[in-house]
Amino acid sequence: MELTTQYSLWYLILCAVLAGLYAFLLYGKNKQNQELPIWVESLLGGLRFFTVFILAALLLNPFIQTWKTQTEAPIIIFAQDNSESILNNADSAYYSEEYLNQISGIKEEIGLEFQLVQMVFGDEVLVSDTGIDFTEKRTNFAKLFDEIDARFAGDNIGAVIIASDGLYNSGANPEYYSFKQSYPVYTIGLGDTSVKSDISIVEIRTNDIVYLGNKFPVEVTINADLLQGRDAFLNVFTQGKLLEKRPIKITKDKHSFTENFTFSAKEEGTQRYIFKVTEFENELNLKNNTEQVLIDVLDNRDKILILANAPHPDVAAIRNVLIQKETYEVVVATANNFSGDFESFNLVIAHGFGRQENALQWQSLWSSKVPIWNILYGQTNSALINSYQSAFGMDGNGTKTNRIFPAFNSTFNTFKISDETRGFVRNVPPLTSPFSEIAKTNDNQTLLFQKLGSVETNYPLWYFDTRGTVKNAWLFGEGLWRWKMYNFQENQSFDHFSELVWKTVQYLSVKEDKSRFRLKLNKRYNENENVIIQAEFYDKSYEKTNQFNISLTLTDELENTYSYAFVPNNLGYILDIGMLPPGVYNYAAEVEDGSKKFKKSGSFIVVPVNVEFTKTKADFDVLKKLSNKTKGSFYLQSDLNSLLINFEDKSNFPSISYTSESKKELIHYKWIFGFILLLLTIEWLMRKLKGRY
Repeated sequence: MELTTQYSLWYLILCAVLAGLYAFLLYGKNKQNQELPIWVESLLGGLRFFTVFILAALLLNPFIQTWKTQTEAPIIIFAQDNSESILNNADSAYYSEEYLNQISGIKEEIGLEFQLVQMVFGDEVLVSDTGIDFTEKRTNFAKLFDEIDARFAGDNIGAVIIASDGLYNSGANPEYYSFKQSYPVYTIGLGDTSVKSDISIVEIRTNDIVYLGNKFPVEVTINADLLQGRDAFLNVFTQGKLLEKRPIKITKDKHSFTENFTFSAKEEGTQRYIFKVTEFENELNLKNNTEQVLIDVLDNRDKILILANAPHPDVAAIRNVLIQKETYEVVVATANNFSGDFESFNLVIAHGFGRQENALQWQSLWSSKVPIWNILYGQTNSALINSYQSAFGMDGNGTKTNRIFPAFNSTFNTFKISDETRGFVRNVPPLTSPFSEIAKTNDNQTLLFQKLGSVETNYPLWYFDTRGTVKNAWLFGEGLWRWKMYNFQENQSFDHFSELVWKTVQYLSVKEDKSRFRLKLNKRYNENENVIIQAEFYDKSYEKTNQFNISLTLTDELENTYSYAFVPNNLGYILDIGMLPPGVYNYAAEVEDGSKKFKKSGSFIVVPVNVEFTKTKADFDVLKKLSNKTKGSFYLQSDLNSLLINFEDKSNFPSISYTSESKKELIHYKWIFGFILLLLTIEWLMRKLKGRY
């Protein structure tokens, strides 16, 4: 503790001189006080001196400066793996009861000497000393370390103790985690590292979405341990019926093999395929013998018609790009052999139209409500084009053509084209374009401008507009096939050319949702995540509102029904159903506006999460490497006493001392004013008694 001021302490001498002079003038020079005894006069002078001195000193703003040293014991974090795999062994009863009591005693001993923080982790991380039930569906070490870094940043972490079987199946490999703080990690190995007799389905690879009538592949990977010479079967079930039974011959103690299937999508909707491998009597874990996949079979592919005035390599180039997408069903026809209905298609790519010989057919197409991608070239009738649309004006000689290079429009914002594709387009061969001037276009809707030699013009080459509410695209030139060949020549792929075609077709064919009632939800949820559904409703003026009541009925596979009500959220609605058991669920949502009802229905699937049962052998190597990396130690669950002995040596986990400084102005101490008042009171009483007042 130190007394100081913001001014020099030499000023205290001046305060003393002023106080002494004031006391001398009041008592030493005052003749009225000569009759007083000397000791009384000296006492009164002393009292007045100290009073004036203290008041004058307070004007210097003195303060008391103190330093306080605090010692902070290190934090010891005990993190318990709460995943299902901990109980996936013969000692499951031990870990669910006796083990919990054992580590409770360990944590109590550590807590006597250190700041103990208890954490529970799996798929999520909790700071808690309760809730250990080994039910988490995944194990994520990285999320645990992220939580420690975020919650205890800057704190004195002495050590982290992790009790786990070392089996992680989510997040980064703990061995390669980049720690933001430095602390040793002590690991406790739980579970059994011995190999047991087991056959398991470890992975199923297939498409999540297939289209009605298509065939789709399924690849099943199976592992078998200590079952050499045994025969097994892989059974495939769908809709409760056995679809296929395939024999499996196990020829090695550690055998891994893959079975490939091809199935047909025969029914629309969500289809479940259950794969079940033989269960042997000496298997400890049977949960990994069965896996299932849920596949959405759709029948809503976009039908695209490529209608050409005559055979042309551009048609083949575009078709070969589109057929790579299962979402498109492509039909190719020429003008003289097509007599179908344009309305049955989602998009028509009209190649070489706008000519007098196909004017009636093009008129029929133009009057439909189908999006059109018009690709024009030589002998285009400008007057015919102008008679059907007003988005631009075309003026030129239909018998002449130009060699046109493309130039990207920097203000185009209808959809995004990658930088790599932009670079590709700068060097492509020219297109053959009708010799014409094109005016009155909207530059923001122009993807590519025409470039004559090295001169960029404001004439569009690749242009988008609308006729009413229907979207259109225009390409004023032919020769796209040369771009495709150039793409392969330069990059050994057709990726850049395909991007231009796909983005154009996707933009034109996508249907905008203009309904007043809309639902937003996933088609697939994991069993360990909440099923959340969002809704939007628009009033008669087509303004978003949440003033109406929206209900939802959910039906599971056993025909059990559950009713829910959406909760208003901002200008929309939200419904959090929570976690649901695996299976297929049908939903029906409804909202009523006056006498009119709006309904939405569909289905979603909840997928089981069984990754914790894929492996039956604990992986202590992961724990050992983690401890070695952080300069900690690995302990077996049977050797917890050695862990305690390590923490008895406090020098391994030093405390941190912090020195804090505080300042308090003397004028803020109330006792100072009490002392001044006391001096003045004593002086007044003595003067009163001696008759000086």
